[in-house]
Amino acid sequence: MFRYLAFGLLFLHISFISFSQTKPQNTSKSRWVDSVYKALPLEEKIAQLMIIRSPAEMQGKDYDTAVNNIRRYNVGGVCFFKGTPYAQVSLVDYYQKIARTPLWFSMDAEWGLAMRLDSIPAFPRQLTLGAMSNDSVVYAMGVEVALQMKKAGIHLDFIPCIDVNSNRSNPVIGTRSFGEDPDNVARKAYMYMKALQDHNIYTSLKHFPGHGDTESDSHVSLPLVKTSQQHIDSVALYPYKYLIKKGADGVMVAHLSVLAYDTTSNLPSSLSPKIVTDLLRKDLGYKGIVYTDGLEMKGITNYFSCGDIAVKALAAGVDVLLLPENVSAAIDSVKSAIDKGIITMDMIEEKCKKVLTAKYNLGLNKPQPLYSQNYDVKAFKGNNFDNISTEIFAEAATLLLNKHNLLPITNVDEKKIADVAISPSYISEFGKTMDIYAKAKHFQVQDKITKSELERFLQDIETYDVVIMTLQGTLSGNAQNNFGISKRSLELVNTISKRAKKTVLCLFANPYVLQNISDFGNMDALVMGYQQSKYAYQTVVNKIFGFDYFRGKLPVTASSQFPLYSGLITSKKDLTQSVPQEAGLNTAYFDTIDMLAQMGITERIYPGCQVLVAKDGNIIYNKAFGTHTYDDTIAVELSDLYDVASITKVMATTLSMMKLYEKGKIDLDKPISTYIPAFKKSKVKGNLTIREIMSHNAGLTAWIPFYKSLIVPDTAPKYFSKVQSDDFPYHVADSLYGTKKMREYIYNRILQSSDNPHKYVYSDIGFYIMAEIILQLTGKTVDEYAAENIYEKLNLTHTTFNPLEKFPRNQIIPTEYDTVFRKQLIQGYVHDPGAALLGGISGHAGLFSNTGDLVILTEMLLQGGTYDGVQIFEKATIDTFNTCYYKGNRRALGFEKPENPVSKSTHVYTGVSPQSFGHTGFTGCLFWADPQYDLIYIFLSNRVCPDASSNKLSKSQIRLKIHEQIYNAVLKK
Repeated sequence: MFRYLAFGLLFLHISFISFSQTKPQNTSKSRWVDSVYKALPLEEKIAQLMIIRSPAEMQGKDYDTAVNNIRRYNVGGVCFFKGTPYAQVSLVDYYQKIARTPLWFSMDAEWGLAMRLDSIPAFPRQLTLGAMSNDSVVYAMGVEVALQMKKAGIHLDFIPCIDVNSNRSNPVIGTRSFGEDPDNVARKAYMYMKALQDHNIYTSLKHFPGHGDTESDSHVSLPLVKTSQQHIDSVALYPYKYLIKKGADGVMVAHLSVLAYDTTSNLPSSLSPKIVTDLLRKDLGYKGIVYTDGLEMKGITNYFSCGDIAVKALAAGVDVLLLPENVSAAIDSVKSAIDKGIITMDMIEEKCKKVLTAKYNLGLNKPQPLYSQNYDVKAFKGNNFDNISTEIFAEAATLLLNKHNLLPITNVDEKKIADVAISPSYISEFGKTMDIYAKAKHFQVQDKITKSELERFLQDIETYDVVIMTLQGTLSGNAQNNFGISKRSLELVNTISKRAKKTVLCLFANPYVLQNISDFGNMDALVMGYQQSKYAYQTVVNKIFGFDYFRGKLPVTASSQFPLYSGLITSKKDLTQSVPQEAGLNTAYFDTIDMLAQMGITERIYPGCQVLVAKDGNIIYNKAFGTHTYDDTIAVELSDLYDVASITKVMATTLSMMKLYEKGKIDLDKPISTYIPAFKKSKVKGNLTIREIMSHNAGLTAWIPFYKSLIVPDTAPKYFSKVQSDDFPYHVADSLYGTKKMREYIYNRILQSSDNPHKYVYSDIGFYIMAEIILQLTGKTVDEYAAENIYEKLNLTHTTFNPLEKFPRNQIIPTEYDTVFRKQLIQGYVHDPGAALLGGISGHAGLFSNTGDLVILTEMLLQGGTYDGVQIFEKATIDTFNTCYYKGNRRALGFEKPENPVSKSTHVYTGVSPQSFGHTGFTGCLFWADPQYDLIYIFLSNRVCPDASSNKLSKSQIRLKIHEQIYNAVLKK
């Protein structure tokens, strides 16, 4: 019974559809279109078929002409070119105000507004998109471009370019094409087109019937397409067939001489009925709007007058005349053609109503908003620009050579690495990112380097284990100018490759430049980054050092050695660089994180900070904010080191104790006097256990200001010297050294300190004791033991004690200006005065690191003790130390656990799971991991600079608020 009922309903549904499709439509749209059309005099009906040029500037000859054409002729639309964002939106408002019929505004913005307007960053070029296998990222970029168009008042974007670029000598298409595979071009173009259509922005496929296989530029001459009709049909027309079936709403016809379809001498395809009507309309079945390419271009004006162009284009089947040189002459010629019967009024009506229908669909039948009132240049960039650009270059970067699996580079602390930027300029972002992973030496080699200078450089470069060269071309480069790379630069690449031990060449240029490199035999690795962009530089460096994996493929045949779709895929590390979208997270919450981090700087809570978020083994957010101090302009970089203060307790001391526990060197429940004989002098302290002390359940005093009794005038000379010697070995600060008896003095004070056994007191003192246990059992200080057993095995390059021994001072974030003890700004020395007395090495403080290294340590803990195939701990060991053992005490062994109730916390979000763990640092630092959500949060700041007395960071709860936004992003995907 239900089967027959369903059939009946289906029949009624089909009948209704059939009826609705045949019934005459009398909608509000058709009424508006008809009424506007009827009210227009003939001249204005013709003018509605024109889109005129205007600069995005309110001055100049083109601006004056545009105003006149709108006022006098009531043209249909305006296409904006070079200018400023504010002028753009102001002109949208002004032009709409003076127009008698609503204007539609257009732009040729293939990589977003930046193609025409200043002050706005550019999205990647289509050739870069063509190197990706993930087409959905193209849609994501298209959405952002659509939102840019809407904010700028643009209704029509002349994209996507679907030319199949199969000719390396093409002077005009180049990076504007998705590549040479028609199917790849079609799929990615569909994503781009669909994204704009979904946001009610009109599009236009171009340049019909295909500008990809030409060797001249239609802006300056009439290009000749020499290929056969069969080749054009299977290659150039393939994307048009695909996209017309997918609902293309616009096609731009190019000024080309396509002899395979029309042998008329010097007749551009834009004026050919055989190409516009017969091929596009009839053969391909296209029913949407057809635009000419710009009618100012020499490819058409060299052969026809403005009036003849207008008549021939409309007669050929074109709907919209783009950028006519003379509106008045075009109108007069079309009117004359109507009188002669060359063009009929039915043709004018059909074309004009197409334009008016588009305007109705765009909402132009209603009053338009004033765009200039809501002007915000930052809004034009878009909320997801950074994330999408990062993801595109991460997907696109292509590895073409990798001899002996040189990439990714591992054991960087054991390798001497050089970063060599070849002319024209140094790629600073590349070097900055490299500094995060390796202590590389940076060089710049210009084309003008002399023979003797080059030889000295080569002798130096021979001493390096790996030389990473960067070479960049220009986005406007083509075969005629070597794609923006000089022959001398290519010679330098070959010369350096011959002399260096191992070389990696990173090309940020058109892939076709590979044909100009004569010898790849001396190169060990070759990377194609495609464009000069900080996002390209960053993602290539990430991949070189294994924090992402190569997966891009060449979208064109670059040379005989590197054909279409060349590209090696490398293995993925446990932690990789990613973006919030890839984790399915809402990016709006990360915009709030930006705001909160910046607010801390604005309100002088800290001069600068680093913030990192990792989810499911992907670093999805890692940013640096602010400056080193309030008084300087040195920007915080991700490669800079922070004094992480009490995070030392976990990331150095606890990890070292865990290793001793695994080796059977310690028993958590034995008295500490078992390991430090001196503690037998104290019956109370000597009987405390490691478990009690590391859980802060030993009742030890919270801290001891050891330095206070040492800096009085009568005592200071006994304990300090301005010169280092055997008697004064401990480097406390600039020109300040501590006595070799300092350790003995400190541990005697600890033995004599008050205690309240078996009570919870958060104490630094217990971790002085743990450091001493490590020394007694291994003969190594905590920094040596942690480095040997943990940091070096994980290839950590920016985690150390006493960083001035390994890093330049300007890479180390300053802490407090000490006015009492050391009388100087503390930079490169531990902030904690007790740790400073021990030469910067203690169990409770002294560690310096950055977000990039701390996230590896944290990820290793989340993964049960293993990272990137290297086992540091057994999972059972981590579980033992990451457990709370005492009632009313939220401290595990070294690790901090959530407050109970969590609402009491001032730095950790209340929504963390009970399994989560982490620690804070007095200097303004925090790391927190949540196994339930596979989530890591790291916040590093120098809130103690220049004064530690006012803890505005804790009062502001910025760390907690950022943490809350992270959980919002995770829980409200």
